[in-house]
Amino acid sequence: MSHWGHFKFIRYRIEIFFNIAKNTVSLKKNHQYTQISIEKKVARAVFLTTAVISMFDLRNIDLRTIPSW
Repeated sequence: MSHWGHFKFIRYRIEIFFNIAKNTVSLKKNHQYTQISIEKKVARAVFLTTAVISMFDLRNIDLRTIPSW
């Protein structure tokens, strides 16, 4: 596996994304009961997580600090 460094970075970014989605955008607790309401909440969380990550990337702030805000 000669390209492990590239995959390691991708895996790191995915873990950071889900950590931010769970802790910052409140995807951790999902008390919806219908599929439509869950889809709306997840879509909103994914959109907001992407926006937060891009905002922090533009300011060169470490992404690992986001969930602790």
